[in-house]
Amino acid sequence: MLDDGRMRVALGVLDSCLIPAEFADMLRTRAAKLTGIPADRIMLSATHTHSAPSLMRCLGTDADPNYPAFLIPRIVEGLQRAVDNLAPARVGWEVAPAPEITGEAAPDQSPELFLGGRSDQEATFEGRIDEVAIYNHALSPQEIRRHYQLADIASGTVALNP
Repeated sequence: MLDDGRMRVALGVLDSCLIPAEFADMLRTRAAKLTGIPADRIMLSATHTHSAPSLMRCLGTDADPNYPAFLIPRIVEGLQRAVDNLAPARVGWEVAPAPEITGEAAPDQSPELFLGGRSDQEATFEGRIDEVAIYNHALSPQEIRRHYQLADIASGTVALNP
């Protein structure tokens, strides 16, 4: 929530792959009514996670029809709490390159897949990775639940094709 005394703006970040326009419009309308912030001053962005329920059909995953009704009231409540708890603040930032942390992107380079490390072989994962599976779609909540149910935690095995 940003407020300079003349204008108030809300910035919402959702842990979701995508945000459909209809969802955003519905959310802004409800939030505007409750908070008094004009709908056109409420910005939403997505983190682009594939581990949350889906708000829309995407990449072979169907939308979870119950998720919007669950999510909208909670986001609106969070925005209202932000309004209720506004306090003076100062903002600042700095920018610095840190390739030792982020690596350097090389989009035209090796098509190799790296699990647990970076493509430049720096800061590699020193441990074990098991139960790796690669999908051409985001897993649905049901698929994730099935993986969990098939895992034999005691023996450390997973049987995906019983």
